[in-house]
Amino acid sequence: MPAADSRVTSAASRRCTTRFENTYGTGIRELLYPWHPWFGLRVFVHGTIDKASGAVFRCTLSGSDADRWQEVPAWMFDHAACAGQATLLA
Repeated sequence: MPAADSRVTSAASRRCTTRFENTYGTGIRELLYPWHPWFGLRVFVHGTIDKASGAVFRCTLSGSDADRWQEVPAWMFDHAACAGQATLLA
């Protein structure tokens, strides 16, 4: 019976990690939070860090790994999280 428990835990862990990687993968994304200086720009996401306050992307504007990365909260790239913010600007 312990083997079944370990498989369930392992599968749940993999499922969570996979969801995290698919949701917060690297690439080019548009920054959607209207009060960030990079709002509306295409930002290069080089990696993701999981912090106590939430996921953070390591980003540059140029796409170069040599540039200094800025850490931007992942929610600032989320349409649902930023939808209400845009109406406040209008």
